[in-house]
Amino acid sequence: MKAQENNQLVEIVNESGLDKPKAESILAAFAEPFKSAKALADESRSIIITDEDDREGMQKARVKRLKLKAIRCDIEEIRKGLKEQIVREGKAIDGMANILKALIVPAEEYLETQEKFAELCEIRRNEERYRERVALLTPYVRNVAAYDLLNMSEDGFKDLLSDSKIAAEAVEKARVEEEARQAAARKAEEARRKETEAENVRLKAEAEKREKENKKAQEKLAKDREIAEKKANEEKEKRLAMEREIEAKQRAVREEADRQAKAEAEAKRKMELAPDKEKLEAMLESLDAIDAYFPECTSKEAKEIVMAANENLVSTIDAIREMVESLE
Repeated sequence: MKAQENNQLVEIVNESGLDKPKAESILAAFAEPFKSAKALADESRSIIITDEDDREGMQKARVKRLKLKAIRCDIEEIRKGLKEQIVREGKAIDGMANILKALIVPAEEYLETQEKFAELCEIRRNEERYRERVALLTPYVRNVAAYDLLNMSEDGFKDLLSDSKIAAEAVEKARVEEEARQAAARKAEEARRKETEAENVRLKAEAEKREKENKKAQEKLAKDREIAEKKANEEKEKRLAMEREIEAKQRAVREEADRQAKAEAEAKRKMELAPDKEKLEAMLESLDAIDAYFPECTSKEAKEIVMAANENLVSTIDAIREMVESLE
């Protein structure tokens, strides 16, 4: 192979600074693999798999890939052998090998994708089915990784999805019912609390009302007691004053009676010594003074009795006086 046909290899050899024989030797070592690899890489682009049933095309891709792999392995062996010579030779060898690998690896990888087209399609389908199953199951299962969704049969997944949905709906129903129960319990508790508060307010108001009424009653009772005591004291004072007055009057009456008795005794003594007309006149004087014995009464009936007695006494005295005056 001429150097003009391997420009890239030639450039690396020229840049390495190796002497011409060594450079030609290295170039000769990689020339044939380069030629074969380039030809296979160019040919690989013509293999395009679009149908997973294209087994022949996949087989061709496999054959090409394995040939390229063999060349790559041969190149690696050449590289290792040449690298053992000198450092500068190794640099040139590495450069050439890298160029070759840069040529071969993309083509090799491409051919592998063509070779494994059906397998890759299956992998993509499995991944898509797995993602779909995860998306379908996630709303109902907390940990989808617990199930082998990738290898599970379609019927098995349908059963799992159905059971999980039923279980999740049952759990959700129980949760909703529990929340409703708790809400009802909270509502009942709130109603009970409000009722208790209202009852406490009512009881407090009643207690305050009773306390005010009791206080008012006690104040009234104390006031009534004070008034009663005051009235009792006043009545007592009045009674005592009346008793003192009565006692004074009785004492005056007794004194007057004593005085009168003495006067009567004196008058009687004088009458016994005086003529009859003088005796009668002395009696009239005694009768005139008898009104001093009349008591001072407070009731209407008693006052009427005293007044009647006084009128009768005056009438009697006047009648006696007329008779006495008619005496010689």
